[in-house]
Amino acid sequence: MKTLLLQKSRFRIDRGIYAGSIGKHTEVMSPDFDVVLFVNDQQPPFDEVKDDWEDILLLNDEFLKIDPNSIKQTPISVQFKMGFIEVDLLPAVNLVPPNQRPNLDGRKLAEVQLQQATGITEENANMFSSTLSESQIYFMKDQSEFTHQVIY
Repeated sequence: MKTLLLQKSRFRIDRGIYAGSIGKHTEVMSPDFDVVLFVNDQQPPFDEVKDDWEDILLLNDEFLKIDPNSIKQTPISVQFKMGFIEVDLLPAVNLVPPNQRPNLDGRKLAEVQLQQATGITEENANMFSSTLSESQIYFMKDQSEFTHQVIY
């Protein structure tokens, strides 16, 4: 799916990660998949990006094994079902474009992304939650086994 969006989207996608409970390894029972795609040169509310992704999913529903009737937009995502699995595609602001981060990846990239997150206010914070998902994942990876057991 990520590869298809990379190839077909009008918008440049830099990278993608699993976020939410799957990305943080805190899933219980039957979690949904939160897929965050970092989009270059775009800002919330991402309406055009979400429209583009919805069109791509609808045009490729059989190939992706998506129920076309399940595809819908929320204020922050495009949601759909692949069989019994619920998926949220979340566009995120790529605050550290590829040309500004030689040799940065993983934890260091998440740290720089967090440092660049200026201008986020209480009023617009929900539109940037996916942008900070890498930092959330690494924060959870740094927590003790006890913390992980409490969350489960």
